[in-house]
Amino acid sequence: MQKTKYNVGDIVWTDEIYYVDKTCLKVKKVEPFLARITKATKTSTFDGAYVLEDKAGKKLYCSYWESDIQRAEDVEAFWKTWGTI
Repeated sequence: MQKTKYNVGDIVWTDEIYYVDKTCLKVKKVEPFLARITKATKTSTFDGAYVLEDKAGKKLYCSYWESDIQRAEDVEAFWKTWGTI
């Protein structure tokens, strides 16, 4: 099986919190924050799926796609994404 773009332990940025509201998965846009990858899985239909935990160690149980996260070391690309460069 192919490797994922990010690995367990990598620190990434995201600006989304996924949560289940009754039976529906919803997303809440928030200020960008750092998270650590706790599980990385390569899927057959999309790229990697990742389970994250926040700075306090709280797991964010819904999987995030590679397009939802960005490596923390890539600061210039991060700021371009959020429109400040």
